[in-house]
Amino acid sequence: MKKILFISFLLLSAVLLLAAVKETADGVEFTYSAPNAGSVSLAGSFNDWSTTADPMQKQSDGSWMVIMDLPEGSHSYKFVIDGNWMYDAENPLTIDDGYGGSNSLVEVGGGNVKPAVAAKKVSLDVASGINPKVYFDGRYYASYKLSKDENMNRYELAKPYHDLNLGIMIKMNENVEGYTLLNANNTNEGVDMWKTHLNFKRTWLKMDADYINLFAFDDYGVIKFDDPMNIVGNYGYNGYNFGWDYRGILFNTDSERFALTRKLPFKFEIEGFGADKQGNDERDITAVRFKADYDFKLFQCRRNFTLGGSSYNSRLNNQAGNPITADPVYIVDSNPAWEIDGMLTSIREDAGWQSPMKMYLGYEHFAFENKKEYKDYHSEGYDFIAEKEFVWQEGSKDFLFLKVKFPAALQVYAGYTSNEIKFNYEAYPDTAVVIPAADVNHATLSRSKWALKADFELNKLNLTLGMERWSTEYPDSVATWSDYYKYMERTDGNGRWYQDYNELTFARYLLLGYDTGLIWNFKSTYNWKKLSLEYEANIAQLDFGYQPELIENFIRIKWDINNKWTLQRDTRIPIYNSELLGLKTDFANDKDVFRACYTELRYHLGENVSLAFGYGINPRVISSVSDEFYNDGRREYLETEGNLDEYLQITYNRFGEQLRKAENALEDDYRISIEAVLQF
Repeated sequence: MKKILFISFLLLSAVLLLAAVKETADGVEFTYSAPNAGSVSLAGSFNDWSTTADPMQKQSDGSWMVIMDLPEGSHSYKFVIDGNWMYDAENPLTIDDGYGGSNSLVEVGGGNVKPAVAAKKVSLDVASGINPKVYFDGRYYASYKLSKDENMNRYELAKPYHDLNLGIMIKMNENVEGYTLLNANNTNEGVDMWKTHLNFKRTWLKMDADYINLFAFDDYGVIKFDDPMNIVGNYGYNGYNFGWDYRGILFNTDSERFALTRKLPFKFEIEGFGADKQGNDERDITAVRFKADYDFKLFQCRRNFTLGGSSYNSRLNNQAGNPITADPVYIVDSNPAWEIDGMLTSIREDAGWQSPMKMYLGYEHFAFENKKEYKDYHSEGYDFIAEKEFVWQEGSKDFLFLKVKFPAALQVYAGYTSNEIKFNYEAYPDTAVVIPAADVNHATLSRSKWALKADFELNKLNLTLGMERWSTEYPDSVATWSDYYKYMERTDGNGRWYQDYNELTFARYLLLGYDTGLIWNFKSTYNWKKLSLEYEANIAQLDFGYQPELIENFIRIKWDINNKWTLQRDTRIPIYNSELLGLKTDFANDKDVFRACYTELRYHLGENVSLAFGYGINPRVISSVSDEFYNDGRREYLETEGNLDEYLQITYNRFGEQLRKAENALEDDYRISIEAVLQF
């Protein structure tokens, strides 16, 4: 991987820029070749180095041109491409610009334009197309929390939490740029803030070349393939992109630049990456996607048909001991997967419509294997020999969906998923040595799922209604509960049993012990002047006609008092009715009644600076994965206090007690917090 990164850096350094200057009958003509630039302007001594006074116009060949009426004499200039300053690589004479870079020079007069004889010292450095610009951004977050002691007599101040992100963006030119994020955090380092250090956190480097674009990343979630089920990316209930805790190189092609594809009636694109996991886990990931788009018109509608295919593989190298001879046994966990997909997009427009009507119809078939490769195993009494491979699990998913966005305020979605996982060996797949049975009774897990959703948006009112209904076949021949939870529920049957992210929403926890499940989600938001009202409900029930096992209610009120002060209150009230888990909310007798309220008063010192005073558990927290703010603080609290995910990987027995423990902790934790956020 280090060699790949080094080669990629050399490629990123090789950038060819073309420009020219000549005198015409109308004045001095400046040209610059940048087919993919969004804007190009000319700045120089003749316009006080303004980046907006003299914009250049894009030509049919991808070059940019402007004609200037310049007086006789010497003039220094540069091109400004999408905010990046570049000198003229076609002009052999440059002069120091006073900032470590170079300006180009021309002399106007005598019927022609030629490089000027500089009055100042001329730079003798080798001219290059690189003129770097450095930008800084970041975020400072500080939190002070006061919680009641065990006797609930007084509040105690916990150790203050300080988190500083400092980002450094370096733009070499319009084709090459990189970003590095440094971090100082007193809690992670276990020291006072004044003793912390700026430590490396994550980075990326990208280059847009003529035919291929490269992106090198280290701990940055940037990859999500655009097939309907996302064979790469969209992990967990938060939908994280791939790249967090991994380092690697991503590439993708630009079909517009290939002469061959420009002559064809369709666009053809390829993207792929190679990455390995950070730390001691020797897991390597490779994936590639091919996609072809075809645009056509039929029945007064603009249509697009996309046909794609992807492959994905994860490999983990292990070493275990032979239980008889204690010799090393080399085991490779391999998890290949592939998919093929197609989608038809139809767009229809009418003069009387507010927006076009869009329809998407798509299908995807996804298949995977989980297998082990054994090497150097020679013990008698066992069936293995060196270099032998066993597939212990295989599965598939089929997905069909329809999405329609109407011209006005309505959008609807319907999807159907069929899932199957087959176990080929009776032994547990995560043991050091797996012995295949002579006559294996293949155990199969299967699940079918329907999903419906409608979004309605009109003026100040937003409404969302969603429904997901599934049925699962769980035969007794499957080894344990943990197998079912790990391979079907936790990962949504995608074959990535090793993934770090849990796919289950909180409402799904109440239905894990049943063969069928039905979840409703309703959300309404109304904005009136400075007041915002929101109600959301998640309803979990066994099937149509059954009483809900859970109704999770959220009531959110936000009041913008003025342009400086904001007051908001966020309340969560779950109502349980689960005999299996022993949870039943009884308001009359105050049994299993849980309320979690958070009240906040926020003062905005500026657009990106705020100070907040809060009471309760704040739903808005910083994600430990993406390092961004998101509204999932209560779920994180419940997961931590109840140890829910890790508990379920072992057993479902007495899970109701884990939920009750977590809910009680959430209700009783009325902490006082002071938080400051500065973004720059």
